Amino acid sequence: MASLFKKIKTLPPFVTWMIAKLIILYGQTLRVRIVDPEGILLSRQPWPFIATIWHNRILFLGPCCPPDLRSQFNVLISASRDGRYIADVIEKVGFRSVAGS
Repeated sequence: MASLFKKIKTLPPFVTWMIAKLIILYGQTLRVRIVDPEGILLSRQPWPFIATIWHNRILFLGPCCPPDLRSQFNVLISASRDGRYIADVIEKVGFRSVAGS
């Protein structure tokens, strides 16, 4: 089973779609308060900035970012096979991904 999993380069589209929908559904159960004292995120201006998030917090990225702003964010994700899985899901949630390390 593990060797079969290693041969899969990308997840089937229905799997990434389902994971993305579960993340969005999970986000609808959260109470999110955005603290933005500088007004960068909520101003809707094209401010250039870099935000960092630890890999185990990616699940919360979608719910914490307003849906209309997601397409403006580029998420740097590992160019590995596992990173490709994450990038596929992140793109379904509405973000753009950039392969790197």
